Amino acid sequence: MRNELGHQGASEGEQAQPMERTYYRDLEAAACSDIERRFGPHISSERLRALKEVPTIFANNEEFQRLHREATGRNPEDGMLGFSSSIDAPSVVLVEGNGDVPDTLYHELVHRVTPPEIIHSMPRSLLEGITELRANQAVGHAPEQSIYDREVRAVRLLEQGAGEETVNKALLEGNFHEVKAAMDREIAKNEAATEWRERLREDLNEDRKSS
Repeated sequence: MRNELGHQGASEGEQAQPMERTYYRDLEAAACSDIERRFGPHISSERLRALKEVPTIFANNEEFQRLHREATGRNPEDGMLGFSSSIDAPSVVLVEGNGDVPDTLYHELVHRVTPPEIIHSMPRSLLEGITELRANQAVGHAPEQSIYDREVRAVRLLEQGAGEETVNKALLEGNFHEVKAAMDREIAKNEAATEWRERLREDLNEDRKSS
């Protein structure tokens, strides 16, 4: 899921004008193409096909809350701008009050193609950090513009030692070993901003103890 504050937007439903609907669909098509280009080797053809065949719902606030209750049985958290439940269900992106629909959309589409077993096993700080970093890169944002700014900075530090492909494999294939090794190397090499790398390492260790 993704949270952020922004300016007033418009719904793709009855309130949306034809040009707005076209804009959202073009935006989604571009995001799907970029995800296929960037992550293609790590995503099955079935998941890529489902990503393209099930369109995102761009919702106003009332629609967003209703759809979230239908999907989860509870109201969305304050500030939530999007959610995704499975590859076969549409992502839902709030456009009313969302100052950055492109980033939210990309973030949710990456969640959709991430296998559920990885979403449920990966530490949330690492999951959201990788996902948001890829969204930032796609739309040209700096990490400090995200509410996941610290998580994004931590993942960028990890990529210095592990490389982008290793981090992508961790997100989409569940290959944590190379990322863990890179994390340990980075912490040993540079003690600056250790807090967030330590947080990730502790989360991974806690996951192992509970698994």
